[in-house]
Amino acid sequence: MSIAFRLGAQLTDIGVEPLFHSLLSTVAVQLEHGSWGSCFPHVMFELCRGALPAQHADAAWRELEDIRRKLRQLTPGAAIWDYSDLARESPWGKALGAGVTCLANYHVTTDGVPLLDVMLERVAALKEAGGTLEIVQVDGIAPFYYSA
Repeated sequence: MSIAFRLGAQLTDIGVEPLFHSLLSTVAVQLEHGSWGSCFPHVMFELCRGALPAQHADAAWRELEDIRRKLRQLTPGAAIWDYSDLARESPWGKALGAGVTCLANYHVTTDGVPLLDVMLERVAALKEAGGTLEIVQVDGIAPFYYSA
C-alpha cells in the first residue's frame, strides 16, 4: 500500500507503508529502547497513527530534529524493519543505495528523498498553514493531469 502526507489539498508521497513502519520501528527500538513513543510522543503516537494537529507541530518538529540528529550517529546496519518481528530483514537484504551513509538517510521516499527530510518539511508547512497533517492511502487514486 502506498501512503502520502496530506495537508489541506496537497499530497506528498511517502512510498510504501512498510518503509514508513521501518523508520518508526527503528526509532522505537534504537532511540526509545523498545518503548514506543516514550521519547517522541507526537511523532510516534500522533503522526504515525495518521493525524498530527497544528497545535503539536512545534513539538513534533523538535522531536523529528532530535530523531534525525541521533539517527545520523547510527550505521545503516542498525535499521529495524519491524518492531513486532526484530528478525525481519528488509526486502532488499543488506544491499544499500549509494547515498545511504547512516540511518538518517536510510529510509527514502519513492522520489529518493530522505523520509525524515520530507517529514520535517511537512511539519514545518503544518506550523505555517495550520490544520492537520494526515497520512492517507493513495493506492487507486487516478494520476493527475495538468493542462496549460
